[in-house]
Amino acid sequence: MVRVREAEAGGRSGIEQHHAGSVEHLTVNAAPKPQLPSPSEGDSTLAERGPAAPAKPERSGLQRAVVWSVGIASVVSGVFVLRALPSLPHGWLLQVAVFAAVTTIPHWFVELFARTAEALSTDLPSWAHVRGFRNIGAFVGLLERPLFLGALVAGYPQFIAVWFVFKGIAGYRVGLSKTQARRTFQLFLLNNAVSLAGVALGWLAWKLLGLPTY
Repeated sequence: MVRVREAEAGGRSGIEQHHAGSVEHLTVNAAPKPQLPSPSEGDSTLAERGPAAPAKPERSGLQRAVVWSVGIASVVSGVFVLRALPSLPHGWLLQVAVFAAVTTIPHWFVELFARTAEALSTDLPSWAHVRGFRNIGAFVGLLERPLFLGALVAGYPQFIAVWFVFKGIAGYRVGLSKTQARRTFQLFLLNNAVSLAGVALGWLAWKLLGLPTY
């Protein structure tokens, strides 16, 4: 009798253990799979931008030596040249003023004409003219106008022609429709025409003021 009761108790405990194991198994299987975090807005923006730019390599000892050598040579040679120059000619300040005017004043007229053309034209893309000094072309204009006037003063106007040949080749936009490419190139020509007109007025002022040519 006692053995029968022990057998019955053992059977019940085994059933309970089996039932508990089954419930645990079901619970584990029913647990939801972890969801991968969706990329945030910042991550998607980074993905659109592509991989980060590689870090710039550090300068080697040879590169630093070359940089220092060029810097020292430029300073020493500049000092010797300045010491060897004769005294400044009469009216040199007026000459500098004409160069400064030719360098800076046409910039504002280029901006005015470009904005007017951009506002009136329906074929120009929105990025055709970058405003102000965010446009690298504005810095090119600040450097090329005194070069043009200097070429005229020195008697080498051929420099202007050669410069515009290379500049025209580089200025034609590809990858646009024929109409947009033509309008963009015309805006490029307009900016250069206004800039060159400023140089011409500076050259006229130079001649009227009786400043020397070389």
